Amino acid sequence: MWKTLWNTSPKSTDLTAKPLTTMSGHEDIIWRISYLSGGKRVVSCSADKTVRIWDVEKKGEQEGTSMVHESSITALAVTKDGKRILSGGGDWRITMWDVETHERIEEWAGHIGSIWCIALSPDDRLAASSDWHGEIVIREVKKSGRIKHSIVTGKEIYSLCFSPNGEKLACGGHAHNQDYIIQVYDVDSGKLVLGPIKGHQNKIQCVLWSLDGSQLFSASDDRTIRCWDSKTGEPIGKPWTGHMGNVFSLSLSPDGTKLASSSLDQTVRFWDARSGNPIGLPLKDEGPQSAVAFSPSGEFVACGNTNVSIWRVPWWDESQKQLPAGGHLIELSSPPPAQAAYFAPIPIATPDQRSPDTARNLNHIRSNFAHDLTGYVVREGDEPITSGSFGDIYRGKLRLDGKSIDVAVKAIRTYFADDGGDAQKNKKLRRELKTWANLDHVNIIPLFGTTMNFGRFPAMVCPWLENGSLTSYLERRHDSLNPADRVSLISDAAAGLQYLHSQSIVHGDLSGSNVLIDGNGRACISDFGLSTLLTNLGGSTYATSSHAGGTLRWTAPELLDPQVPEDEDNPVDVSPTPQSDVYSFGRIMLQILTGKVPYYYYTREPQVLSAISRGMIPKRPSRALVTDRQWTFMERCWMPVDGDESRPGDEEIVQFARQELVEIEKTSL
Repeated sequence: MWKTLWNTSPKSTDLTAKPLTTMSGHEDIIWRISYLSGGKRVVSCSADKTVRIWDVEKKGEQEGTSMVHESSITALAVTKDGKRILSGGGDWRITMWDVETHERIEEWAGHIGSIWCIALSPDDRLAASSDWHGEIVIREVKKSGRIKHSIVTGKEIYSLCFSPNGEKLACGGHAHNQDYIIQVYDVDSGKLVLGPIKGHQNKIQCVLWSLDGSQLFSASDDRTIRCWDSKTGEPIGKPWTGHMGNVFSLSLSPDGTKLASSSLDQTVRFWDARSGNPIGLPLKDEGPQSAVAFSPSGEFVACGNTNVSIWRVPWWDESQKQLPAGGHLIELSSPPPAQAAYFAPIPIATPDQRSPDTARNLNHIRSNFAHDLTGYVVREGDEPITSGSFGDIYRGKLRLDGKSIDVAVKAIRTYFADDGGDAQKNKKLRRELKTWANLDHVNIIPLFGTTMNFGRFPAMVCPWLENGSLTSYLERRHDSLNPADRVSLISDAAAGLQYLHSQSIVHGDLSGSNVLIDGNGRACISDFGLSTLLTNLGGSTYATSSHAGGTLRWTAPELLDPQVPEDEDNPVDVSPTPQSDVYSFGRIMLQILTGKVPYYYYTREPQVLSAISRGMIPKRPSRALVTDRQWTFMERCWMPVDGDESRPGDEEIVQFARQELVEIEKTSL
């Protein structure tokens, strides 16, 4: 059938662009495509009964083995952290897969027909799936897919999408009386809250929400795309026309300003999400384009027929590297009044629009250098919210284009003027911070830029995470966390540390105060490399003691070196290393599992220092909190740096955490 459709699809002669990469391996039509977090890997599912992961950076090589169902796979979703894949299709079951091992973790039953689509809530807490009999099943992801409730729509549902705040679920399809409709349900109650929305003249293949939740987009076999008011269901403007065949799939750019669509007419087209106007020429590939997805950066789109193709979006050029499309350029020759630098419009979430990944959604603030945000950042209160080992942390607002977001401003603490040379130190600091600004990982806090007026030196501007530090989070929430939640935090910290080391960055001060927790309970590493950087800039100017801010409990003994007297002319080299970071990671692991800081039974720092200097590791917790396997691994992390047995490497700590999570999930089946 598909070959017949291909041959009848209209052809254009002016579509000359070519894909950057084409990934072959599927033996039948690809139904869904999704990028994993980070944008380096793409997942696809196909009628050939397989789910496959493709490494975009390795010329599109398939990564590992295929994940196999018993029937055609038509539904696919990936978690925001990129660790899990959900797939379903003709075998009536949803399967959860481990992204790294490709192993089947769980299978969820409950449907009585082929599953057409799966959607995850913004916080990955709920999964919604629909079948061709018109039943929507809503499940609790972290409770082995336990069914929360079902919604019987009486329609064939081909697409589902949660609203940005996770409170509503939009679905599109058609009824047997040839009504082609969109309906919106309340997620908690399952009640219809909007619809049916009518206007399409054929089956609705895809529905999407705008980033702010005010609009719905839909694609149909009637060859059009439509935009709707999500409160009233009224159409906004006229249908978007241009495709010459059924429109199968839609994807919204990360900044929410552009929409990509794929069609039976063998093209991917781009649209201004605000006006509906087409953008540039379409991209033409071989065969019907059944799926499309923007990359997390917005620079690329992936589309599929029986192959997966990667294209650079037509409006992109190399000067936009790591910058969003749709931004505007303004001068930086003088301190900005209320507008400067290169920024895209920032979608600001209201309190009830809980973004699944605040730090990642705001990635487009960053450039390939640390921006001077002086004039954009407004301090809230005269006193710092808290203080760390290197400085003070203020809460502030980053104001751009009449909108604002909460930020943390990290000001370097200055004790007294030393030998001068502020200009040279500023230059070195900015150069080092540029490295931070270029990092991109889900478990690393992004750096938006720097701002003055918080001291002699540039202060760092980062997202404000309401859940605060790991230490404060565990004090509030540890008893309510289940084993999987705790091991997930360990896995997050391991992945973040591995990424830093892969970029030749040593943290040097890893502790419960600079592992932060985002709104979804995900651990993100912050303040990496600052202790070394500030020491190199001049210890008399900065608060550089590794334990000045209470981080001693996590510090590797080789960094303390208490046996060697300090010599001002020949200072002892106690620079942190990846191995000292692993030592600190072991302490982070202990803290997460027990909910208590290392050596919690010592109330004074000199007691802690004495214990570490004598090689005394923390006391063994109860087996109800820490298993023998976990304790043995932590002991390995705390091996003497010059001992017979080396500490685990980055890959080993990641694999250990991942395997712990798999074991926990297996026991819950």
